Amino acid sequence: MRVFAISDLHIDYKENHRWVQRLSNCDFTNDVVIVAGDITDRAVSMRDTLCELKQKFARVFFVPGNHDLWVRPNERCDSLEKFHALMALCNVLDIETSWAQLPGVQIVPLLSWYEKPEESTDSLYVPQEGEDTALHMWADNRLIRWTEGERSIARYMLAQNTAPVQGDGPVITFSHFLPRRELIFGRSHSAPRPRPLTSASNFNFSRVAGTRALDRLLRKLGSSIHIYGHQHRNRCREIEGVTYVSHCLGYQRERQLGVVCGMDEGPRLVWET
Repeated sequence: MRVFAISDLHIDYKENHRWVQRLSNCDFTNDVVIVAGDITDRAVSMRDTLCELKQKFARVFFVPGNHDLWVRPNERCDSLEKFHALMALCNVLDIETSWAQLPGVQIVPLLSWYEKPEESTDSLYVPQEGEDTALHMWADNRLIRWTEGERSIARYMLAQNTAPVQGDGPVITFSHFLPRRELIFGRSHSAPRPRPLTSASNFNFSRVAGTRALDRLLRKLGSSIHIYGHQHRNRCREIEGVTYVSHCLGYQRERQLGVVCGMDEGPRLVWET
């Protein structure tokens, strides 16, 4: 049995959907895949893609990302209702969203969200000169709608992670959002420093990257490997005893520019018996 990781499939793009379809129907039949969020916000496409993955892998683990909870103008729900509907769909399709003991290893999905600097000191925010503090280009501002009165969706999501880890073997945790500030920056930077993170130089990704509370949780659980997504930068880095792995499909233009690399080989192998 092997454990593979992938995130940010964004299958609403035809070339991304074809990438999923091209995954072997026989090479992974004894294996596990971790999908760290951002498949699609469209219910039918979500169901179809999860079913496709179930046909290719023995077991599929999943947590939602921000794109999965986008609410279009014609939808009569908010993002929290969409979250619960998605988790119910996973239950019906036998897509795993909670702790599981596998032969020799434990897998722990961690629900999460990002915290902006004005929301919490656990935000991964790093100031950037000339940044757009209102995040005008950030689609979540238009397509994410939370239940009125819900103060901190990040804390709400983290509170859903209640199952204790009581099994045997190393622990692999995964989330969509980043758990540490260092992960925003390339390995060549000894310390985080302000710099443009996308082609829009006034957009500061660190405002919406993740939360340090997530790192405290995964370390409390004894994680040795943590899978994450969200940023569309594929990296593997060990920090204070935990190996952090990002393996995102991202967008075709990012792959063409070389910003997202290593996708020709398929999902990333992170553990095997």
